Amino acid sequence: MDSVMMFIGLIQVILLLWIVTPCESDVCSQKICQCTNFGRTRMVVKCQVHGYIPTGIPSNTIELKLSSCSLKSISEDSFRNLTVLKILDLSNNLFRRIPHNTFRNMDKLEIVNLADNLISGSFFLPESVSQLVIKHNFLSSTDAKVILKGLKRLRKLNIDSNPLGPTLPSNFFAGFNKMELLSMSGCHLEDIENGTFKAMQNLTELDLSFNKLNRIHKGTVEGLTDQLTNLFLHGNKLETIGDGTFKQFKVLNRCILRENKLTSVPDLKGPKVIVLLQLNKNRIKDISRIATSGIKHLFELLLSSNEIDYLPPDIFQNISIVGSIDLSFNKLRSIPDGLFNKLGTLQILMISFNNISNINNRTFEGLSSLKTLMLIKNKLTFISNGVFDETALQSVFLHSNAIKTIGSESFSRLNLKQLTIFDNPLHSLPDGMFDKMDTETKVSLTCKNLLQLPKGQYQSVIDCAPSTTFNILLTGEQSSYSGGLESSGFECHSCGPHPSGSRCRNCSLCQVGYFMHAKQMCVKCPAGGFYQDELGQVDCKRCSIGTFVSETRHPGTSPTDCVACPYGTLSNETAEYRACRCLQNFYRLDRFGPCSACPPHGFVCEKDTAVLAPNFFWKWSNQFEKEFFKGFVNNIHSSKQDYDKLYSTFNTLLPNPLKCPYARSCEGGIDSKCHHGYKGVLCATCSNGFYFRFHACLKCPRLTVTVTSSILVISLFVAVFLMVLWGDSKRAENNRTVADVVMSCFKIVIGFYQVIAGIFSALAKVQWPVILFSTEKVLKVFEGNILQFAPLSCIHSSLRLDELGKFTVIVAFNVLLVGLICLYLFVKRSYIINKTDRTESQKMREIKSLKKSCYRNIFLLLLTTYPTTSKSIIQILPLPGACVETCFSNEKLDCIFLLRADYSIKCFTPRHSLYWLMASLLALYPVGFPLLALFLTYKYRESHENEAVSFGLRVFFENYKKKFWFWEVTEMYRKLILISLIFLFGSKSLTQIGLTVLTASVFGVLYTVFRPIKDKFEDRLQTFVLWIIFFDVCLGAVYTNWDESQGEDKNDSIFVNFLFVVLNASVLLFAIAKGISHVKLFRKYFSFCPMRCFNSLRQGLALLKKKAVTTTPEESFLIKDGT
Repeated sequence: MDSVMMFIGLIQVILLLWIVTPCESDVCSQKICQCTNFGRTRMVVKCQVHGYIPTGIPSNTIELKLSSCSLKSISEDSFRNLTVLKILDLSNNLFRRIPHNTFRNMDKLEIVNLADNLISGSFFLPESVSQLVIKHNFLSSTDAKVILKGLKRLRKLNIDSNPLGPTLPSNFFAGFNKMELLSMSGCHLEDIENGTFKAMQNLTELDLSFNKLNRIHKGTVEGLTDQLTNLFLHGNKLETIGDGTFKQFKVLNRCILRENKLTSVPDLKGPKVIVLLQLNKNRIKDISRIATSGIKHLFELLLSSNEIDYLPPDIFQNISIVGSIDLSFNKLRSIPDGLFNKLGTLQILMISFNNISNINNRTFEGLSSLKTLMLIKNKLTFISNGVFDETALQSVFLHSNAIKTIGSESFSRLNLKQLTIFDNPLHSLPDGMFDKMDTETKVSLTCKNLLQLPKGQYQSVIDCAPSTTFNILLTGEQSSYSGGLESSGFECHSCGPHPSGSRCRNCSLCQVGYFMHAKQMCVKCPAGGFYQDELGQVDCKRCSIGTFVSETRHPGTSPTDCVACPYGTLSNETAEYRACRCLQNFYRLDRFGPCSACPPHGFVCEKDTAVLAPNFFWKWSNQFEKEFFKGFVNNIHSSKQDYDKLYSTFNTLLPNPLKCPYARSCEGGIDSKCHHGYKGVLCATCSNGFYFRFHACLKCPRLTVTVTSSILVISLFVAVFLMVLWGDSKRAENNRTVADVVMSCFKIVIGFYQVIAGIFSALAKVQWPVILFSTEKVLKVFEGNILQFAPLSCIHSSLRLDELGKFTVIVAFNVLLVGLICLYLFVKRSYIINKTDRTESQKMREIKSLKKSCYRNIFLLLLTTYPTTSKSIIQILPLPGACVETCFSNEKLDCIFLLRADYSIKCFTPRHSLYWLMASLLALYPVGFPLLALFLTYKYRESHENEAVSFGLRVFFENYKKKFWFWEVTEMYRKLILISLIFLFGSKSLTQIGLTVLTASVFGVLYTVFRPIKDKFEDRLQTFVLWIIFFDVCLGAVYTNWDESQGEDKNDSIFVNFLFVVLNASVLLFAIAKGISHVKLFRKYFSFCPMRCFNSLRQGLALLKKKAVTTTPEESFLIKDGT
């Protein structure tokens, strides 16, 4: 039994050891990675995992490949056990950072490939590294310097496409004397300090291509020796290369200087042999330095795509060029005689795409080894006999010239294999021209213009038209120069190994309807004003003016494919890359479709597109449609061939443009953005930090200003009520109290500013004088709406109230103040009744006085707030015009109703319905309160039984003549019409301005006729007020802007602004002046006539005493006691 237990225990121990003991060959045995033996003791591991670095990589791995594994992170312990690793490939992953000590223990590491990652930041590499590829990352100059620190054994470094620029410091490569290959292409370098490469005496290849270098001089290459054989400087912005820059070099296999901004061939003194010298695609005009460069041997010289217009006769006299010369795409007009007479070894000469008009027997003198000649697309008119006799030409390309005559012996001494003379205006060919051409010769010519074929023997292959099957085989060295053919209308493809064992390129003509693109491939002639009815063309022919080829019918292969441009387009222009441009103020939704007239409102139509105009708003049904329309607009603005066909047509209807209710709130444009300070639907809501005033969102003042203004407004209204209370016991003239005078003037002034503030707010189409926006706060003070004057939202955004919230606050404000006054009346009455030191008659008098004051304050409060309260109720009521239907599409499928008073509120929502119900319950207030006041005034104005009520109602009739006791009710209805009702007609309605003018004029005339106010000053002030209102309304009618397309400019006339300010401010100034005059008279009376004042006071007390004694015993007793 014990032995069995021991056996089981032994098995368990073995299993446990097997589980916890790492298996070095785990990734190999489980086939996670591909493992290959390297010698007896080493292994090469290649993993194709996804997103992680596998564990269990054998410790004897000498080469590890983890490229293209989508690796995002790496730890410092990932390769801890790989101490013999020599080659590590981590390219094409997603690494962003490499932990600093990741490679700390890898002392044998020699080759590291970290290309094509997202690496930034520095990390440590062991000194053993000799080859480092870290191209296509995000390493800065500082990062790279830290990484390279100590890598003195480094021989090859590729750090392409890292943002090392703009300047490469001189100590960047200090100590790197073993460097053989350095590639820094696309590193954003603008300048390289002198001596940067000073230590690199063994450097054989330097690649600085595709940077932003604008100059190279001797100091740049200081330290480099004749070991350098490959120099790449193409794709920069080089304008100058200093003299002596190449002096220390002897043999350059490749000197690549193409695609820069050189205007002349630089000083090339130094190297005696250059295998490949590329100077093409610059701005070179002067090539004279080639003659004095000291170069003895060149294999290839590329000078194409420059601005060379002259060839010095001695340019090639001291140089041997074995391979080819490319002078294509320049501005040459002629070739000097004997220019090439020292180039007996030259095999290929390309002079295509110039303006050469003449060649003669000396043009190609000395070119005894010349096998290929390309003179495509010049202006040759005549080929004389013997012009090519000194050459060994096998391929001659003369197509696309202006050749009219060819000599009968022009090609007789040549062993031609290919001759192209098509696309020339040949009407005849000399007899016997083809007699000496053998069966291997292929001739391509255009036969359609020939009157007859030449007589003679036809052993060669003659290809007319040329046919669609015509092709040219380039073999051997010729295959490297297929670019000359590709630039002239041929498309070349590799045809694999030639039977002779050399390389081969098969070049065929671009077909009808196609042309040779800059990318050396045949592409279709684009839709629009283009077609091509010939083979092998480098561009497309243009349709006649006013015609185009549709996108469905392109490529056009005949002039008949060009049809008239559609409706709404310019028929007197070429179509270009569309169906002709649209007429002015027309737009299109299809690049190749008709144009439509721009709608009268809401759109800006230019450059064939229609976008939302300023002061209009639209809403897209979804984000995809908006982004697609953006692409369509950007695409249709492109007048080049590379337009995106995906965005050629916009098949969805544009959203419905809606006029923004407030001027200068909507920017327009595709995104329908709001101007700064506005937000929401129709840009009708003020954003945080702004508050609403007279159809505009104004920037909030400082917090201290906002709080102070709020306190001042409240203090002002409190002061008015205190003045009324104080004035009850102060007599003015005509047996009126000071309180009566204050209330009367207060009603006139505040009523005036309430009315004009309401008019300014309602008449949105009027171009009011600009000074209005500077005085708006004063108007809001006298309108009596504290919420409007003091922008509480400027104190904190949570205090922002919409119209429903303001309705609640205004109603609550009225109810609260009335309730507080009633509460005060109840408490004070209880206090008076409970007083023990007062008689009943005293208590009755105090209570009567209390009631008078409270009733009068209630009625004054309700009268003052009546216009604002009524406006708030009417704006929410379900009346016609209270809610505005807003449709974002023409089909009315996407419509909402917005409250006209506040466009941030949607109508018919549960919240709006609740307030709608509340407003409906208060609907009688705007009409009923004046009627109630009229009834109470009629009943109690002369009542002695209800003296307190009569006294309180004095605010309605005290300042009017007896027979016009009802006039305040007409004033209330006038305010109701001008402040609230005209708002419902909408700013676009003629009825609105008409009703306003009618109301102002009718009430002005009626008041002028009846003159109901009894005090002369108050009567004149009220008359003045009514006619100023009439003036303001007439001004509004004159400056109403009915043409929405003319914008929303303000009225900035100096005279109108001055008159506007003077008239509207004079009401307040007159009232203040009258008050000051009263104060002066009061002070004068007491200052200069004290005895008169004392006598009058004594007489008044005596009179009061007499009246008191004759009334009741209680009053007599009080007077006798001196009380």
